[in-house]
Amino acid sequence: MTTLHDLINKLNLTSIKELLVYLPDPVPLARKDVLVSLILQQMAGKGWLNAWERLDPCQRLAVGEAAHHPQGVFEASKFAAKYGKAPAFTQQDPKKSHITSVLTPLCLFLYELDGEIALPRDLHADLKAFTPKPALNTLASHARAPQVDEDSKPLTIRATAAEALHDVVAMLRAVDQGLIAVSDRPVCLAWRHSWRTGPAPKTAPCGASISRKRLRPLNAAPRRRRCWRSCKSATASRCPPRSRASCALAPGKAKP
Repeated sequence: MTTLHDLINKLNLTSIKELLVYLPDPVPLARKDVLVSLILQQMAGKGWLNAWERLDPCQRLAVGEAAHHPQGVFEASKFAAKYGKAPAFTQQDPKKSHITSVLTPLCLFLYELDGEIALPRDLHADLKAFTPKPALNTLASHARAPQVDEDSKPLTIRATAAEALHDVVAMLRAVDQGLIAVSDRPVCLAWRHSWRTGPAPKTAPCGASISRKRLRPLNAAPRRRRCWRSCKSATASRCPPRSRASCALAPGKAKP
């Protein structure tokens, strides 16, 4: 996180003047450094409460979500999925029709830096203690299918328990055919499936111990087994049973 001084100093003079409108004592005609100092003075301590009163309920939720984030980051996509709407960072200025939009008071709290929108480091702790903790993400569920209107599309009920059991049977058959490697040591199968080439690390993302030998691609041909009698044959999967002395491919023996 960056300080409020650094974030405001990165704004242009027009944006700074737009933010000064939401503070009690705006001074529109001054140099940029003077305006930056004025914003810092009025946002210091509990001065940001004056700007907080100008926020709408959605904008206050956005500040609360960022305040309770460990790094003070505002995640716009998660906020829209959770609340079904997005906070307004700009709005139409009714006094100046030639200007398409101006900054909202939300921009006094949330600033964009390096592709992220976050709170200043100066305000993070105070806003975290002031705003209530956001509610957890929930997914609405129904014991029965809800009633729908006649004009809307009918709901389809799909029982997935049998399909999940079919996937289990298919996986067991793949294990029996040797398409999936199984061992007594834990292996991250999801990561193993995505591994194809390159050096194999010592540990998988799940923390399991792995090795390159057990991380062969799933579509690789089964390895041929060599003769246990020091036979160097690679053409047959297993040499016929014979003694070491009579093995034609044993060390020191010439091929017939």
